[in-house]
Amino acid sequence: MTSGSDYDQGHVDDLIAAYALGALDPEELELVERHLEGCTRCQAAVAEARAAIDLMAYLPDPHPVPLRARHRLLARLQADATTTREVTPIRLRSRLGWVAAAVAAVLALAFAWQSLQSQAEVQQREARVRELEQRGQVLTQFVNNRPQGFVMPIESTAAAPGARGGVILDPTSNAALVMIEGLPRLPTGQAYVVWLVNRDRYINAGVLPVDDQGRGELYLTPQEALSTFTGIAITVETGALASSPNGQPVAQANIGH
Repeated sequence: MTSGSDYDQGHVDDLIAAYALGALDPEELELVERHLEGCTRCQAAVAEARAAIDLMAYLPDPHPVPLRARHRLLARLQADATTTREVTPIRLRSRLGWVAAAVAAVLALAFAWQSLQSQAEVQQREARVRELEQRGQVLTQFVNNRPQGFVMPIESTAAAPGARGGVILDPTSNAALVMIEGLPRLPTGQAYVVWLVNRDRYINAGVLPVDDQGRGELYLTPQEALSTFTGIAITVETGALASSPNGQPVAQANIGH
């Protein structure tokens, strides 16, 4: 058992692994839980320890403890319990070896878990960088090879008076690039949706991603020929998969020629 005074001014780092394993005595359990009520740092450490314990389920199955060894272990537990009632309380480091080994395993798994998370994050970032580089190459090539005279200006509405931009058209590849800036930032749950327009017919062309500076671009390759559409509209929608525009229009462009 560990004296509560040891943790009045600090954290319970040396008890967290045993707490996650359920290996604390009642007094230590009460001490840790009381400390966790007001310590977000140790709460996070407990969550990491429990995540590491969950990984134990994926480790190879351990060999069963022989019956004789199990009896010896139970006898030792009983002897230690009797001794504990008669002597001065001991610290966690002098607990039974199996608890110390389990704690060490949890700490090792926690480190491995953090390493795996870091590797996954690095791989995700690298994949995102490759995606952006490829996208940038496609857009650069498209802009450099665009036919002259096929840049249509975007007109903003009163909902986004500072927005301006254009639509670059390439009928030979049936592609278009919508580029706009000056769009206001939207609250969570709303998105800018681009529509291909033909009179009263609207085709959802996708969500226009907008950065913190209000800049957005969307590369369009519709299934239907661009020549069948007369315009492009941008609206604010609560559902990215809306089949028709229901939100506030913020910009539009005439692509008929």
